[in-house]
Amino acid sequence: MDVECTQVDSPGKGVSEESSIRSQKKEKGEKRKHKATLESQLIEVGEDISKLAKMMIEKHTLSDDMDACLEKLETLGWDESDAKYETALLLFGESADLRKLWVRLKPQNCEKWVKNAGAKCYVMDVMFRMLCYGCYVLDVMFRMLCYGCYVLDVMFWMLRLFMYLMDPDDEIIVIMIFCWYWVSLASRINVERIRDLNSALTGHEYTQELLHGTSTQCHEMMRLSRDAFILLCNHFKQKNWVQSSRSISLEEKLAMFLMVIGHNERFQMVKRRFQHSTETIHRCFHEVLKAMMNFAREVIVPTSSNVSANNSERHRRLKEIFPGAIGALDGTLIHAIVPVDQQTRYRGRGKGECFQNVLAICDFDMIFTFVWAGWEGIAHDSRVLKEVAFNPNSGFPFPPPDKYYLCDAAYTNTRGFMTPYRGTRYWLADFRRQRALTKEERFNHAHAQLRNVIERAYGVLKARFPILKQMAPFSFPIQRDIVIACFAVHNFIRKCNIYDQLFMDYDENTMFHEMQSGENDGLLVQDIEWGSQGIDYMTSLRNQIANQLLSNESN
Repeated sequence: MDVECTQVDSPGKGVSEESSIRSQKKEKGEKRKHKATLESQLIEVGEDISKLAKMMIEKHTLSDDMDACLEKLETLGWDESDAKYETALLLFGESADLRKLWVRLKPQNCEKWVKNAGAKCYVMDVMFRMLCYGCYVLDVMFRMLCYGCYVLDVMFWMLRLFMYLMDPDDEIIVIMIFCWYWVSLASRINVERIRDLNSALTGHEYTQELLHGTSTQCHEMMRLSRDAFILLCNHFKQKNWVQSSRSISLEEKLAMFLMVIGHNERFQMVKRRFQHSTETIHRCFHEVLKAMMNFAREVIVPTSSNVSANNSERHRRLKEIFPGAIGALDGTLIHAIVPVDQQTRYRGRGKGECFQNVLAICDFDMIFTFVWAGWEGIAHDSRVLKEVAFNPNSGFPFPPPDKYYLCDAAYTNTRGFMTPYRGTRYWLADFRRQRALTKEERFNHAHAQLRNVIERAYGVLKARFPILKQMAPFSFPIQRDIVIACFAVHNFIRKCNIYDQLFMDYDENTMFHEMQSGENDGLLVQDIEWGSQGIDYMTSLRNQIANQLLSNESN
């Protein structure tokens, strides 16, 4: 089913721009008010925490049992440099329970108790140091998050609380206070971070600039005209394939996708332009790519008739020579990124880079009617055609009994597929210096002129989407889907019949030859076994056309 393309007016600037400015001012005012409310709540919570921390520290430091412990320690006669004396002092500072137990111990049991408790205290001290180190790390994190001096003061009192309180009951209180402080801070404060993305234009504003700007600017940035972009957005919106989110519109998502495939940009570059995180760019790209697969099934379909929009005298004359031709079939190599252990199968013939082999059919209006992507670059075109044609899931559009596709010499001359004479000049460049002489050369020359439409269609496609010449390092299934998406956008632009400079550059007067697709002419390959009857039928038809050309030349 063809896409219905209707011209739409460009969005107006007057009322929409004024309302947009008012809404932006109102939004900024609400953000400032909300920030002031959060700051006041933060101060209130901080005051409560500071008061509680100071009260607990003062209460703890006023304990009277420390004096009793020191008096008993002096009676034992231990020297101050003795390890037992230092360990006892450490134990006194650990908790109130240890001090009470020390006071009740008999003098003859004190030395043994200090040794045993000191060993346990060492383990606790290691754990305590680890806890203090963790608190230090949290403090650094909080300092990075919070810039107010008042918040830093609260953190100072919390650390002091950890240093002085070690009673079991007090430890629980400290942890509860610390957790409460953390939850309160995380839930109430929304500290404004230093923005990494600080362009003057947001992604939405930049997209609006493209929509309201010149068609040339839109074509340069997204590789299609402004009218075509508006039609594409409206079509996706009507089909509900892509939806606008709270912060990103459908138009912005499509603009990001087209910028990636139209300029082979990485997500890091696109995020700078549209002011979104790399994760957001990644999510939007794959959302649009998934929708493009539905779009491709709609716009890449066999032609329903043999009527062509090309009414030039030259095209009409060629169609009279080949009345049964309904399109051209050929393969092309698209650059691919594959794992090292699979690169041998994807290396192009005689080339060091990796490619995927894409088989496509196009009509004489440069609209692709069938695309099959993902084959290894080393696979021969005739093998790809054989596998795809006999694959029940491919949906390959076999021509009617009296129709055929024009193919180059890499394929078999059989029913439905007409190829040139082998061993005879064929490519258009071969006829620039010397005109065709024999009937086979005349046939090949006319065949190449009409079949050249698919070479020009590939030329437009690769000129519009540079990612096809240097693929980004996506997974291979994503690379295959990107190729199909490029074909779909190509068809949409052509079917909408909107002026496009690339199609004008590759019009019928441009004899384009893609080197990658013609270099397998002389290879010895196993032809497709279509059956002798089909081969004899197409050979007879080819000879009939060649004889007719020769007779017309004689007359």
